[in-house]
Amino acid sequence: MKPLFLSLFAVGSALAAPTEPCWQAADVKGDPLLFVQSSADSLAKAMLLRIPEEMPTLKSASGGNSYEAGRDFLWQRGSRELRLPAGSRIPFKTVAELHPPPGAPNAYKASLDGLSWLLYSQGHYFHDLQCAAFYRARDDWNPARVPTAPDGQLARLRTKLKAKMPITMVVLGDSISTGLNASITSGVAPKQEG
Repeated sequence: MKPLFLSLFAVGSALAAPTEPCWQAADVKGDPLLFVQSSADSLAKAMLLRIPEEMPTLKSASGGNSYEAGRDFLWQRGSRELRLPAGSRIPFKTVAELHPPPGAPNAYKASLDGLSWLLYSQGHYFHDLQCAAFYRARDDWNPARVPTAPDGQLARLRTKLKAKMPITMVVLGDSISTGLNASITSGVAPKQEG
């Protein structure tokens, strides 16, 4: 299972204010990473959003710690994958830790198999597990386009938007939807809004 669900909310484009969408910017600032070890005999890994031109720079999510290439993380040119060698100072979680047994501390009852739950915490717990990558991207990334709804489905909304009228949006979701683990809510740097 990919740890994307955990990495989306704590760092964002954190340590520097973005000026253009991440898929258009050549300089990627604050690519959020959570390293996960899939088995005892494998290295913990995380995937960058884009392919870097040169060795990326990694910092803790708060920006307080800088990590050293070769000592704390490994990267192979042309790859999006980062790995943690033995002795790395970068925190990581195992797949088993991300899916604790039912009833375990910091476990949330949300699984399809009923045999394991999801790791859960409030505050800066996940923020402290993450780091942010900074690099110049060498690839052209084109995210999948969201299909446009037929005019009949969103006619009233489109009319209001074209007239610059106020609209009301409703977000259905969980604590991530409300930004509860955003660094400003957790009281840690870089104090980014949710």
